[in-house]
Amino acid sequence: MIELEVSLLASISRAKIGNGFLECFCSRDLTAIVRHNLEQRKLNTCLSWQHHICRIPRFCRINDFLDDLGYLVHRARKRVDTVAPFLAQNFRKAFYGRRFPLSGMRSFINVEARSLPEAYLDLYLRLGEKGKWGEKESYSVGKKVDRIFECESRVAISNVLQEPIVSFAFPGLEDLPTYVGDVLLGSKDYIIGAGYDYTYHDRIFHRVGGPGGQIAYVIRKLKDTYFSNRAQITTWIPELDSRIDGPPCFQRGWFKVEDGTLHFETDWRSREFVYAWYENIIGMAGLAMLVRDCLRDYSGLELSDEIRYVDKCNSLHVYERDYDDFERTLSTIRQRNGNVDAWNSTDSKSISIFGGKALFSSVKEAKQSIFDPVFEKREK
Repeated sequence: MIELEVSLLASISRAKIGNGFLECFCSRDLTAIVRHNLEQRKLNTCLSWQHHICRIPRFCRINDFLDDLGYLVHRARKRVDTVAPFLAQNFRKAFYGRRFPLSGMRSFINVEARSLPEAYLDLYLRLGEKGKWGEKESYSVGKKVDRIFECESRVAISNVLQEPIVSFAFPGLEDLPTYVGDVLLGSKDYIIGAGYDYTYHDRIFHRVGGPGGQIAYVIRKLKDTYFSNRAQITTWIPELDSRIDGPPCFQRGWFKVEDGTLHFETDWRSREFVYAWYENIIGMAGLAMLVRDCLRDYSGLELSDEIRYVDKCNSLHVYERDYDDFERTLSTIRQRNGNVDAWNSTDSKSISIFGGKALFSSVKEAKQSIFDPVFEKREK
């Protein structure tokens, strides 16, 4: 079967095409609307409905099916008390715009989730289904090429700080607070020139803009014009990164305030999945928390505790040497029907795993040591 990426939030979670039929896995609200319309009107297609699965058989004409969808979309617009207003728009996007995969395109995953652990487990399942074997340049000394299992990805999380945030599917939980400190405080900057060509902290906080670097620029920009589209950070230095062996994977971050909530979107050229992706997102969540807290204190903006996050990666991959580890975790997730334990970051179990540290303790430390002096001085 060919898995179609269908962006339908809570309305349609998945669609499959295979053997001449389309299966849609739908929400309870959508099921009620379709059943109601099947009873009230003879639809052109031979739709069959069982539980929350709609099956369109191979002998139905696609144009008739689209006509029926148009009718249901119209009904959905009239029934806002029964189904969310975004249903019609997403219905149309999924089936009119993306009903067939484009030949020759790279394999692509789209995940939308309410929390990081939920997105992580869904991404595991999708990568297992849609990943393809390929190659990339190797970081290993004396080795030119690494074989990888890869896919392009986009992950949208409605609140990247949603608890529980600690997923026990990730193998490196004990290092998460340290990694947040690496990104925000530069605790690993000493490795530059000693086997490493960069750190994210150095590129984001030190390269340009004086104290606070690019993050200080973002805070000033949104402080003055909260709706700006120009509040972004970049890590790529063309004259340097075109010549080094290990250029940055994280390329760009974009911040915007909408409806009293901070949005943060990131672009990555390449990312290892099993041991790096989850940790990277925790680090980016810490960076977004820092911007949010600074904006609250320095601008007076009333911002929600939630942070909307979108993560885009050109090559999300598993190294061949790590593929057995990936398969073991994937098998466990499948056996548990996508349910793996997740704990709150403030739980005693989590704190114990973190070695007594709070997951995002570096956020407060970075704000106090780097940004409070800069912005308090400017306000006087």
